[in-house]
Amino acid sequence: MKEIAEFKYLPIDSIKLNHDINESNTNIDYIIDEIKDKGLIRPLIVSKINNEFILKLGVRRFLAFKKLNHNNIFCGIINGDAELDEINAIALCYTELDEMLSFKDKSQALSYLIKENDGDLSKVSSKTNISIEEINTILNYKIMLESIKKNISLISKANEDFLIQKSSIVDP
Repeated sequence: MKEIAEFKYLPIDSIKLNHDINESNTNIDYIIDEIKDKGLIRPLIVSKINNEFILKLGVRRFLAFKKLNHNNIFCGIINGDAELDEINAIALCYTELDEMLSFKDKSQALSYLIKENDGDLSKVSSKTNISIEEINTILNYKIMLESIKKNISLISKANEDFLIQKSSIVDP
C-alpha cells in the first residue's frame, strides 16, 4: 500500500480535478462557512503522477478554497496513482484524516487493508487504531444495509393485515 510521502501547501491551480466531477452540482456553502470560521481542518489527498497533482480526496474542500479565491491549500501527497479504496485505506491509517471518511468509505478501506494484510485483523487494528470489534461492526455494514433494504421492500409489498400481524412479534 502506498503512503503519504509528504504534507505541504500546493498552489490550487496546480491541482487537477477528476474529469467526472461536476463542480456546479456540488453544495459547498456549509464548508465555506466552516473554513471561514475554523480554517482548513483536514488536508486534501492528491496523487503526484508525472509531476501533476490529481485530487483524490477532499473535492468539496478544494472547491470551497477555490471559491474563496485562496492561492494555496494544504495537501497530503501520494507518489503515483491509487484507486479510491487504497486512498481511503491510507486516510483511515491517519487519525487526523479518518474523519473525512463515510461509514461506507471506512468499510471499503478496511476490506482493502484486510486483503493487504492477509486477513490479519490484529495488523489492521494496529495500523488504524480501530478495535477488532469495531472493525467487524464496520465490515458488517453491507450485510446490515442489504438486510434493511430487503425488509423495507418486503414491508412495502405487504398488506396491512400482514404488517399488523408481524409488528406484534418485532423486538424493537
